[in-house]
Amino acid sequence: MAEIDFKKLKLQKKLAAGKTTIGIDIGTSSINIAQMAKYKGKPTLIKTAIVCIEKKVDEDKGQTTLKALNKALSNFNTKNAKLACVVNCPQTCVRKVITPYMPKDELKGAVGLEVKQSIPFPFEEAVLDFNVIEDVRDKGVEKLSVIVAASPKETIAQLLSYFIKKKAKPFTGAISKKFEGKELENPLGIKLSGLLPMSLCIENIIEKSNLKMSETLVAVEIGTVVTELNIFKNSRLQFSRKIPFSGQDITKSLTGALMTEQGKVELTLEEAEQIKRKYGVPRVEDNQIVDGKITTNHILSLVRPKVEQLANEIERSFDFYREEMHGDKIDRIVLFGGGAQLKGLDEFLSKELELEVNLANPLEDIDILDDEVVENAMDAHKLVLAIGAASSSMKGINLLPVETKGESNSSVQKVALSSGVFSVAILLLVAYGVIKNKEMSLNKSYQLDNAELMQLMPQLQQLKEKKKIDQLLARRPSWSAALKEISHIVPVNMYLMDMDLNDNSLSLKGVIEHGEVSPENLISQFMVNLERGIFNNVKLIKIEKKEDKLSALHFEIKCQVNIK
Repeated sequence: MAEIDFKKLKLQKKLAAGKTTIGIDIGTSSINIAQMAKYKGKPTLIKTAIVCIEKKVDEDKGQTTLKALNKALSNFNTKNAKLACVVNCPQTCVRKVITPYMPKDELKGAVGLEVKQSIPFPFEEAVLDFNVIEDVRDKGVEKLSVIVAASPKETIAQLLSYFIKKKAKPFTGAISKKFEGKELENPLGIKLSGLLPMSLCIENIIEKSNLKMSETLVAVEIGTVVTELNIFKNSRLQFSRKIPFSGQDITKSLTGALMTEQGKVELTLEEAEQIKRKYGVPRVEDNQIVDGKITTNHILSLVRPKVEQLANEIERSFDFYREEMHGDKIDRIVLFGGGAQLKGLDEFLSKELELEVNLANPLEDIDILDDEVVENAMDAHKLVLAIGAASSSMKGINLLPVETKGESNSSVQKVALSSGVFSVAILLLVAYGVIKNKEMSLNKSYQLDNAELMQLMPQLQQLKEKKKIDQLLARRPSWSAALKEISHIVPVNMYLMDMDLNDNSLSLKGVIEHGEVSPENLISQFMVNLERGIFNNVKLIKIEKKEDKLSALHFEIKCQVNIK
């Protein structure tokens, strides 16, 4: 048994009792927590925890998550700590927009109009926050560069339900209605200081890394159910996009049926998960037998369509960044998250994208109290979002509802009011005269800005129309993607005679000649493989024997190209 270092333990407890920030990442399969404190003048990682969420059939998912969260936080001193929770769901998004220069109280409305059409859910259902990054000049006109974050009220309400007691009334209006159906048996009763989007947690990690100032870096965070791509320049977020790919997709792809020398083989989810962790994306030249059933080339044939889909989505994101946002060339890609640990994934993506792709080390430039704070590399990748949240200064974007932000300071505010009402009244009288003088100046500035905005309206309208056209074109599937996908799954003895791509509907006609596997089994397997890739709603329209060869079949298949 390892000897306990009481000196280290005492130091850790002392730091934890002071002012700290605790980052919380409520994942699909685990609760990941990281605690940062000032040590020797530097923000330092002093404690972490990873607790699996044990799935039970007869228990509500929210209640199961709450139990794991309670267990994870039980060893943390939260008395003087700020708690920042990561917001990470498929709909939560971050956008960079450029707006005309205007006062901050008017900026919210302008920002809302800019992002209304680009968020993947109704604008009325959004919790929104923004942060002005810098002033920019466009053709001599002063403008603002703004980062905007939006998340569904449903997501925010669900996260807050883990922390806020039933009797508390933290919300009003629409948020309150969302919260009503999300009450759990015994929420923790802990006040949150911030709700931070995933991409901005990654930015906190990137800011601490030793990057070249001119480097354009792509961070791809591969989670259990969703992947997010973020592009940074000078360590600042420039572009963010969710990608329809996850670690679960790779596991599921390995459960497909295979025809081997031993006959038909199908892996269970448990077997697929084990093989995925051990072999990842195998190389063709390293072919070997796995468990006496299949070969690593069989594994590659099952996972290849999925990792190629990931590469294609990354390339599409680059195209959009370059064309629509006038972005620079991409220098390199770093992979974060538990899914990034997939063996051979970095090498595969590097070849497909012709770019340097590396597995990130989230702890490389983070000050850590000692080596025992994080046990291994896998834990480091699970903790990356929690560490990013714990590194936050809480001064930027915060998706915590306004009424909840105010609640954390309510006791201080009450004391201030009781002791300083008279002083405030005097200050208000003095300030009134100053405000009146500034009002005329602001009105004049507003009129000038409004006139400038009206001049820019025709250009803005043209840009919006161009964006709509580009979005429509982007949703049209390409022949190259369809042909590339089909080329990997057409079996031996099958010959495609005709292909027709109309909008997102694909028609395939061909012939299957007799071989070791019956034509009926071949076409069945071919349809299954189509469904695993970018196609869905695969239907067999016609199958008939060829007149001149009794053993061959004509067939026709129709399917939809998945453009989500």
